[in-house]
Amino acid sequence: MPQYFFGISDNDGSQSPGDALSLSDDSVAIQRASKTLAAMAVNGLPKDAAHPLAVRVYGPGQDLIAELRLEYSVDIYWSRCKNPPTSGWLH
Repeated sequence: MPQYFFGISDNDGSQSPGDALSLSDDSVAIQRASKTLAAMAVNGLPKDAAHPLAVRVYGPGQDLIAELRLEYSVDIYWSRCKNPPTSGWLH
């Protein structure tokens, strides 16, 4: 079976691909990455848009075959808020 490697970027930084996993094909490896990304999100959303959670899938030969990202952004329209905070929050 082909060997796949997974690189992780989370709120604690990036990790190089670890040990290889033997999986039947690329689609199974991408499904595994998707489940990993979902589990990472349970532990906390990305800190900001510049630092998405990500899982990179490397195939046999360690070529990059997929990158799955979970990005997070917030748009607050203070002019539309009835009671905006006067200090502290995102200032």
